Amino acid sequence: MTDSQKLVLMIQSTKLQGAIWQAVLKSQKISVIWEAPDTDLLESIEQLQQAGLTLPDLLLIDVRLQQINPFELCRWCRDRYPALQVILTDTSQTEISQYERRWAVYQGAADLLPGFQRDNLVSSVATAVKRVLEVLDSHPLNNGALISVLLAMKRQLELSEAEAAKPKIDKVAKTEPIPVNEKSAESKPSDRKGKVIPIKPLEQPTEAPAPNPKLSYRFAKYPSSN
Repeated sequence: MTDSQKLVLMIQSTKLQGAIWQAVLKSQKISVIWEAPDTDLLESIEQLQQAGLTLPDLLLIDVRLQQINPFELCRWCRDRYPALQVILTDTSQTEISQYERRWAVYQGAADLLPGFQRDNLVSSVATAVKRVLEVLDSHPLNNGALISVLLAMKRQLELSEAEAAKPKIDKVAKTEPIPVNEKSAESKPSDRKGKVIPIKPLEQPTEAPAPNPKLSYRFAKYPSSN
């Protein structure tokens, strides 16, 4: 990292917002450290200071994080490390009111920015990155590099959405049809599982024949009378 290159330490509540920030900031030659949401940020900064390591130039923190009180963080940085800038983001909002922005600045933040929106990704990202570069007092926005990254990211998002929208078809195991010999099926059932056996239709009942005196009755034969 060169002396003029800026360093941003970032904690975002969603992977998508974090991935966009990381890609677009790197397109502007800004180094990015992306920390996990459960990071103890105050302790990490204190350890860097005690070790004599370079502190970040900017903290990019989402206000929706459960582990961090964003306004307490701003006041702490203002009192302990006034050169360390803080920009807050609110990924749950598409617009930030003037009242909310003034309150964040009053607490010590450089700005409060809304989350990125997919329907106007290019314009929302360009506005946010310009503001970050202003706070960092960095070089002007590199439009070509930013647009190139955004177009690639937009295509990737569209492909991911199209893949997710595809209907999921359960795969049914295919079994070979079992040939059925109709002649044998009528005479005896098959012992092969899943084989369909045709059922022979029942014959219509006929009238009982007249009794024959020559027939046996209870196994005793009686002669017929002539």
